[in-house]
Amino acid sequence: MEERHERMRGAAQAGNIDELYALIREDAYILDGIDQIPFFDTPLHRAAAAGHTDFAMEIMNLKPSLALKLNSDGFSPIHLTLQNGQKETVLDSGGVRKFF
Repeated sequence: MEERHERMRGAAQAGNIDELYALIREDAYILDGIDQIPFFDTPLHRAAAAGHTDFAMEIMNLKPSLALKLNSDGFSPIHLTLQNGQKETVLDSGGVRKFF
């Protein structure tokens, strides 16, 4: 299980959607398991902070509840996105909210 979580972290950091779905094929409940961990840096946190909008949106479509999770520092994915200057992950070019 820990190996899958490591792979998920790497996929989120790289914005690798193909790896995300490979992991889901191996364990259909991987995102459910992540959602059960309190105060955790989820793949959505990592992807959002790194500016991987497509990956972040894919996670949001698959598991919307991850958008509300706080990491151990008390930050939600959108906090990290804005903190790291990745506002294009939150807004598209027309100013429409994409992240939430």
